[in-house]
Amino acid sequence: MLRNFGFDVHDLGRNVPLEDILAAAREHKAQIIGLSALMTTTMMRMKDVIDAVRGQGLPHVVMIGGAVTTPSFAEEIHADGYGKDVGDVVAIAERMLVTHKERFPREGSEKAATQAPRSPSP
Repeated sequence: MLRNFGFDVHDLGRNVPLEDILAAAREHKAQIIGLSALMTTTMMRMKDVIDAVRGQGLPHVVMIGGAVTTPSFAEEIHADGYGKDVGDVVAIAERMLVTHKERFPREGSEKAATQAPRSPSP
């Protein structure tokens, strides 16, 4: 869905180790790290990612979602954003880019925050 709205997405797959997530975020200069969980056994790993991002002082914002997550869980683990379903993701990601633009390096971030497309590409 995000690709259709002009976002550059790097899908790392399932059960990705924490260090691989952080390395990919650095390599691709990601502004948003998106995490999804379909089982309660894996959703607790989301907090590990958020703690690592914060603990290392990284600029990335972290958005979570998935069948087993809730707004209260997102708040509990200090996620920057929460999407109930795929329909929420684009608007939330766009809002996060604007709300947290001070975290991103200046080059390109203002353009990304203010000029994100509003309709899907063909």
